[in-house]
Amino acid sequence: MIQAQQIINSIENVLEDKPSMSRYQNGVSRIIDVGGVKLLIREFGPDVLLHTYTKEELETHLVKDIKKMIRAVAKKELSVVLQRMNVAFLPPEEGNPTPGGYASLFDVIDIFPDAYFYQKSFLYTLLHEAGHRYWYKFMDRDKRKEWIDYIRGTTDVLTEEEASEIEEILVKAWDKAVQLYPDNPAIPLESIYAQMVAMIQDLSEVTASKLAFFFFHLQNPELFPYSDMNITVQKKQKRAAIADFMTDIKRFKFWQPGVSWYSNRNPAEAWAEVFWRYCSDAAVPASVRREFRLLCGIAPKKQKAEPGTEGYESLKKAITEILKKIKSASKWLTRQGKREIYGTLPVSGPSSQPSLYSS
Repeated sequence: MIQAQQIINSIENVLEDKPSMSRYQNGVSRIIDVGGVKLLIREFGPDVLLHTYTKEELETHLVKDIKKMIRAVAKKELSVVLQRMNVAFLPPEEGNPTPGGYASLFDVIDIFPDAYFYQKSFLYTLLHEAGHRYWYKFMDRDKRKEWIDYIRGTTDVLTEEEASEIEEILVKAWDKAVQLYPDNPAIPLESIYAQMVAMIQDLSEVTASKLAFFFFHLQNPELFPYSDMNITVQKKQKRAAIADFMTDIKRFKFWQPGVSWYSNRNPAEAWAEVFWRYCSDAAVPASVRREFRLLCGIAPKKQKAEPGTEGYESLKKAITEILKKIKSASKWLTRQGKREIYGTLPVSGPSSQPSLYSS
């Protein structure tokens, strides 16, 4: 009964625009006001590893980046997102490295030390999660639906030329993976994908970015039965396995403007990615910028042409990040030499997050 009442109270707080802080009260050492944004500092255990940094150093960087975020959104006429904003600085979660997230039920932006380890700055994560806060808190259902319809209306599938490019390197990747396991009747799927990563520079920019998007979605077992990249495939099933892969990727829909590799995850992530890029003056395709400003109620401005923003040059770097785990796994598999692998390789799968939690 008590737990049920707590849930009811949390929902009522959200409906009344009063964020519930119950999730964050335990262990909060102090609260800092940074230009109207409340920063909740959580206690870190003595065994928490922070690379070469101290907690105090990271806190200093976070405060500076919150100030930068405030200036950035104000410059872009989006200061509404700062209203009653709460940011929690939390210790890293063991086994689940993540830069941050937005807990919409509690209306709190979570920031982890990993954000600084990855980018030497908290600003990207702060703006990305602020984008999620804007999406859930300051956009009504009609505007969210308009954005979703816009995304769906600008999706694209592989062309025949792009499909041929991918199939060509897939066949080569299969053959190279087979050479790593000459005495085994089966090869790890992860090894095949790792070989594809090594050859991704042979693809055109657009094709490479689409392959990267597809690899990201391979993490979803509900979409793809072979999402567990640690399973093995029988060598004699080469033709069927390649045909299955190509069938799935040919019917997969990509967001045509290609704001970033992560934006293809879902419309909410696309919004958050556009939000941080717009506030950071990073490249955003003109058509996407217009739609974003329209939904935010920002008066249109005459924009100079932005040559190259429709391209995928910036995605090349992202491709390496997306598939880093696959590539490192390939090195591990290579070191194993002729070790017999016929079944599933034991690794921990991706940890799940609550549906109301956006990363």
